[in-house]
Amino acid sequence: MKEMMLEIIDCGSNIFKLCFSKSIWILGSILGIILSEIGYPKEVLIFIVTLIVIDLLSKQYSIIIKNYGKFTISLFYKGWKDKHLTSRALKNGICVKVFLYLPVLYTAHKCSILFEVVYGKTISNILYTVLVLVELTSILENCIDSGFTNLKPILKFLKHKQDNIVSDNNKDD
Repeated sequence: MKEMMLEIIDCGSNIFKLCFSKSIWILGSILGIILSEIGYPKEVLIFIVTLIVIDLLSKQYSIIIKNYGKFTISLFYKGWKDKHLTSRALKNGICVKVFLYLPVLYTAHKCSILFEVVYGKTISNILYTVLVLVELTSILENCIDSGFTNLKPILKFLKHKQDNIVSDNNKDD
């Protein structure tokens, strides 16, 4: 009983040290600044983050389907073991999305709150819409790679909408 209490106290001490570590406070502060600058919490941000998570999961699902023909939890673990799924690829995918999306999210948020920006809310909504379309397109492509070929018309429609947004903006120039 005494050993168990000492182990609990030691575990609590380690958690306390971790919580009050300088690096945790610095990382928390940086994360807080970034989140406040992109306008968190907004429903659209939560939606975009949810789409990013679904995209990452659907990508892993499609990789397992391509390599093994079906998806089970054991095949998922086997995919990691056989290096079909790697932490490097996952990290690269997340980092690319973060570095590409943060400036867009920052710009969209600033356009929506600064009164000096003419049509700021409209610009903000367009930027959010483009991010949502990009993520939905990626999710649909992953699903089609997994064998859900019935989704091809929806993917074609989304790509057509993306092309319309880009071509409409080019006509204005």
